[in-house]
Amino acid sequence: MKKILIPVCALLFIYVFTSCNQSAENKTENKNDSTTVFHLGSAAQITIATNDIEKSKAFYELLGFKQVQEIPSGIQMSDESVLIMLQKSDKKFIRISYFDSNADKIADEVEKQGNHFVVRNENTGFFTRSIFTTPDNIEVSLVKMDPSNIYKPKGKSGMSMSDAERKDVKNYPNPMCGTFGECSIPVTNFDSSYAYWKKFGFTGTKYTEPYPWSVMSDGLFSIGLHQQTQFTYPAITFFAPDMQQKIDKLKSLGLSVTEFMGPANVVAVAPEGTHVFLFTM
Repeated sequence: MKKILIPVCALLFIYVFTSCNQSAENKTENKNDSTTVFHLGSAAQITIATNDIEKSKAFYELLGFKQVQEIPSGIQMSDESVLIMLQKSDKKFIRISYFDSNADKIADEVEKQGNHFVVRNENTGFFTRSIFTTPDNIEVSLVKMDPSNIYKPKGKSGMSMSDAERKDVKNYPNPMCGTFGECSIPVTNFDSSYAYWKKFGFTGTKYTEPYPWSVMSDGLFSIGLHQQTQFTYPAITFFAPDMQQKIDKLKSLGLSVTEFMGPANVVAVAPEGTHVFLFTM
């Protein structure tokens, strides 16, 4: 197994001590901010394109996901900390998808802010959606659908856990890889990206070491903004205090991983090309 020695200590170790305090700190940070803020929807998922749904499904099942719904174009899966959608497509993308009964009106507001839509009010036969691209080339889909029809994970993600809850492995909803921490996004201008997501209701504390970064949440979904040169792709990131044991078990079941700073922090690549970080808290 190849080792990649890169300084991602902010991702691996600081997260547990800082994310739980973001809410209080952000109240101070945003106190005098008059920026108009609106949210992108009322439910969220990660949509992943794959040209072989069964092969991708098997990969995520190994990571502790189970199918919760099937539609003609794909399947929804959850590990009870995050919801993903495997969508049948010959294209390659990982997309943040939001659902709301007023998604068309939300899209109007997003467009007013100068965002570029690659799809606008497209009728798929099941729902209407609009898709825009962020300055860091992340696709965001706004789907017009009653959010009450979207599966809601029953467990807690990393951002919703308290300090005490994080210390007990029993509180982690996914027995195979802990809990969802963030969708890690590489950015070229941290301050600009931070301000961009803030307009959509995301909040998070800024850090400068070992590089500019922040974990931000809008209450439905969490993203990590990282201005660095060690990875250039978005990744789905999971955390657990006993990740070493979980990684050992996954490897024994056939998961191929590459080390990040030692055996307790690794990256796995799904059949469709999605990167998954498994990090120790």
